This record gives sequence, C-alpha cells and structure tokens, in this order.
Amino acid sequence: MLNIKRTLLISLLLLPKLSFAAGEVLTVVQDINFGETVPSSGSCEMDVITGEITPANLCVSDGVLGIYTITATANTNIEIKAISTVGDVNGFILEPTIRLTNNLGDEATNLNPDTYIDFSTGSDGLITVYMAGTLTFPGGSASGSSQSLSAELEFTEDP
Repeated sequence: MLNIKRTLLISLLLLPKLSFAAGEVLTVVQDINFGETVPSSGSCEMDVITGEITPANLCVSDGVLGIYTITATANTNIEIKAISTVGDVNGFILEPTIRLTNNLGDEATNLNPDTYIDFSTGSDGLITVYMAGTLTFPGGSASGSSQSLSAELEFTEDP
C-alpha cells in the first residue's frame, strides 16, 4: 500500500492594523501549523481550545495552535478581527477562529472569521490570542511539498 503524505506548514504572518499613538504591539509566541496532510482535496478543522485537528484521514499529524499576544493600554477595549485568507498556491483557504483571554479570567471565542470582537486588555494591558480554524485545500498539492499562507489579524484600541 502506497502512503503518500505532504507537509503543509501554515505559517501565519500576522499583519496587525495598529494605531501607533496608542502603542499596541503584537508578539508571536507560536505560529499556527496544520502539520502533514494527504495529497487530496478536502478540509481540516483545528479546535481553537484544544488544538486537535479533524478529520485524521486528511490531516495526519499533530498541529500546533497559534498563540499571539497583544500589548496595549491597561483596562481598555481592543477591537480584534482575524481575516480569512486564500493562498496563491493551489487555492488553499484558511478560515481562522480565535479565542481571547486576559489576566482577569475573561475569555471570548470568535468562530466567525472576518468579524470584529471587542475584548478588554485587563489590568496588565495584555490579551492572549489563540488561533485555529478550518483549512481547505480544494486542489490538493504535490507529495512532499510545503505550503505557506499569510493571514491578517487586525486590531485597534477602541477610542
């Protein structure tokens, strides 16, 4: 039996929409990675809480949940949006979901890509963003190839 796998590395280059006067800063803690997939069309979904990827017959290795931090003024609200991305290679599509946490124990999950969510920076001015989502590969790709997508995370401090 021939078992063909390809490596699909989704390294998200986050391009923040910043309001420089407020001084928001994005830090990459860990880039999202969907791991290896089989060379056929389909889609895989990464859970934004556990990082688990399903179905296992298309995405055949463990993935890595993306983790990013936004630093801004303490005790303010930030508008945050993860934007869907269509890759140039083979039409790969990433529909991101995000989960937000702060030091006050607040948590929010935005399962709708391309939609803003307001979230408090907490008393330390830090929001942790966990990114997962659905990766669709309509045309498949060659065995052994590596694919990268860029995604955009927009955020700005509420006035």
